[in-house]
Amino acid sequence: MTRNPAASLPYAATLDLLSRALATLEDLDEGIAAARLCGVIDLVAARLGEHSLSRH
Repeated sequence: MTRNPAASLPYAATLDLLSRALATLEDLDEGIAAARLCGVIDLVAARLGEHSLSRH
């Protein structure tokens, strides 16, 4: 399957936004919320064919 780079753009932007939100939650010591967000990050990363960078 060939990926369309233009179709991946919204996923990449979403992954960036979610990663920044995760960093904020970690700064606030919101571990449970951060762990749940990691699941969403994993799904978006998988859609892009990347490994998740989340640490939870």
